[in-house]
Amino acid sequence: RLSVTWSGHMAVSVSDDRPAAYVTTTDARAAIVGRTGRVLSLADEAPEDLVRVEAAVEPTVGGAVPAPVLDAVEVAAALPPDLVAVTSAVGVTDAGVVLDLANDAKATVGSTNDLDRKLDSVSTLLSGHVERACLSAIDVSEPALVTLSRDPECTGAPV
Repeated sequence: RLSVTWSGHMAVSVSDDRPAAYVTTTDARAAIVGRTGRVLSLADEAPEDLVRVEAAVEPTVGGAVPAPVLDAVEVAAALPPDLVAVTSAVGVTDAGVVLDLANDAKATVGSTNDLDRKLDSVSTLLSGHVERACLSAIDVSEPALVTLSRDPECTGAPV
């Protein structure tokens, strides 16, 4: 985004607001949002290279996601490609930000504090070190105390 002010002298401001995620609009389109939560554009179909943030917005370019989901947008923007590939949605619950992962597993990130370390932990756990078929939850809200939960009904290999 580039803005120019012209009043005897020129002032130029540039911001780097690239697509970070998408949210569903109230008319069932996809609103592409930047890191700040501002709607950058609208699309008829959900983009495959961006993660969905659980929220709904009015279909207005320049509008913004609701304030309570800004943390989810921040997390979606910070996801490395390997996590984008296995994350179906990012939402906010009472426990903080939560990733909906493949195989119906969830990863609780909690707050956005120490976000890189938390996302690195999730990436490491999903990089082949944990059998995903039986994984039900990962909690990295306390990065020094990562916990895993296994689906008790699962008959696959142990986590």
